[in-house]
Amino acid sequence: MPTPLVGDFEMLLPSTLVVLGSIGVLAVALRAVGMSPRDRAGDRSFVLASAIASSLLLFVLGLIYRNAVWITPGGDPVIEQVLRVLPVSVQSAFLVVWAVVAVTIAARYAMGFASVQLIAWRGAVVERGSRVAGAADEVAHELGVARRVPIVVSRGCASPFAFGVLRPVVVLPELAEYWPRDQIRAVLLHEFAHIRRHDLLVQLVTQLALAACWWNPLCWLAARRLRDLRESACDELVLARFARVSWYARLLVRLRRPSFGSAGLAFATMHMASRSTLRRRIRALRRRGERQLFAALPTFTRGDVVGVSIAWVLAVMLLEGWLSSLAGIDIPLLRAG
Repeated sequence: MPTPLVGDFEMLLPSTLVVLGSIGVLAVALRAVGMSPRDRAGDRSFVLASAIASSLLLFVLGLIYRNAVWITPGGDPVIEQVLRVLPVSVQSAFLVVWAVVAVTIAARYAMGFASVQLIAWRGAVVERGSRVAGAADEVAHELGVARRVPIVVSRGCASPFAFGVLRPVVVLPELAEYWPRDQIRAVLLHEFAHIRRHDLLVQLVTQLALAACWWNPLCWLAARRLRDLRESACDELVLARFARVSWYARLLVRLRRPSFGSAGLAFATMHMASRSTLRRRIRALRRRGERQLFAALPTFTRGDVVGVSIAWVLAVMLLEGWLSSLAGIDIPLLRAG
């Protein structure tokens, strides 16, 4: 009879095909993005977002498949033999480590969302007819955002941001009503661009993928690159509409988000001037002209992607080899190598 934990462990442990498939999808996407630095940031961010979503889907399908195999009469003999000889303590360790890290990443997003909700609740929705509300209506019409997006001004907001997947909200600092018109327009263009592009939904999917697939280093690399490209895509839109590069770069510096006490907000919001991406964006603005500025954003080289992929595949194969040696099973993948 299998140990009590075997069913749970077998259902949670990602299969080799899931691991290799996830690595392949993300590696191809990262390489494609790195090979086309002159393409629009919006197009490249779509490629990475699709790859991250596919990685999450592969993980979910892997769980469904394993569960289906387990309840089928006879099950999978290879998996069953491996798990029969695997000590319960090792099974428990795998489950605990995976669950702790996954819950920590999910809690990080939840706490960030709760923090921005609190900031918004402490603020006030701008009144119709005000300068900010009028500019918001113009920008929404210009970008084709059909839904009404509330604009909130709050004392607890140090830098503009948008949050909310189903009901997006834009939160501005308390003194936004007194900003120059061009600054109000630039900020709203940037935040409404995130809403039009569904970046808030993409951020949620990315956090879920990181929680489920935290063991995949390429998932972290893709999430970091996607964060840069999302901001770059919105910067491109603002610059295409009216802003000059030098003026816009100075605006981003003035609006940068303070790092103390607000790091968790970045996981649940689209900050216009987050410190985590600001330095790279300003460097790109200074190095390039208005036509080529986003070609200067850092990319992962072929060596980075291939090196990490090979290292992770070898780690998975070593794990499979260790498990098979415990059960005395010959795995074709290892024999072919």
